[in-house]
Amino acid sequence: MSNPSKYHDEIDAIQSFITENKISVIRNTIDGIISVLTPVDLSIRGKTYTIQINDEYNDLAYHNKLLQIILVLRELATINDTSDFLHWCTLHDYDASNSQLLAYYSNLCTNMEEITSSCKKNEIDNKVSDIDLQLNAGMNQQLRK
Repeated sequence: MSNPSKYHDEIDAIQSFITENKISVIRNTIDGIISVLTPVDLSIRGKTYTIQINDEYNDLAYHNKLLQIILVLRELATINDTSDFLHWCTLHDYDASNSQLLAYYSNLCTNMEEITSSCKKNEIDNKVSDIDLQLNAGMNQQLRK
């Protein structure tokens, strides 16, 4: 079992990042582009963006705002790190012929510089490793309680 104090500094760092950048996330009522995507509204310093989250572990059901924001930041970091639409689709096993996905990806890429520049240091930092998320380990396990 995880020791809550072990992740105190990481959680504080994420909460500081959220506070400094005035970040909030609200579930959106529209349907996802595809069945595995859940739309959320991300607000950063007063600007709002709709982000489609692949919530394969059903983390949005935890109603933990910190965990929800981490999911959004992970999705943004993934898109920011992919080389192109096909790479992103391949990474998630999405249908690259879906024109709505292409429009979403293109729109988000167009806004990515604005999104990252809204953050201090011009970077998106979620502080949770992919392995912790997938294995429900480390800080992610703590956030899912």
